[in-house]
Amino acid sequence: MTSAPSNDSGQTALEAASEWCLKLAEGDLSPADREQFEQWLDAHEDNQPAFERAAKVWNVFGEASAAPEVIALRTRACI
Repeated sequence: MTSAPSNDSGQTALEAASEWCLKLAEGDLSPADREQFEQWLDAHEDNQPAFERAAKVWNVFGEASAAPEVIALRTRACI
């Protein structure tokens, strides 16, 4: 298990929220990881709004990644 994102490590709430989005997107969180996420959300009043903001951005990029224009750009970049 990698270390859980935490504001205590000098990260901003948005940086930690972004890392949580990545961990959640990778799936298969252990019960301990899920508990750490819940604790992080409750640890500071800035964490929930930061996570909601990061999740919105994550979703926008997820939707955009399937756009034909983006796929064409990625294909050209790999050639």
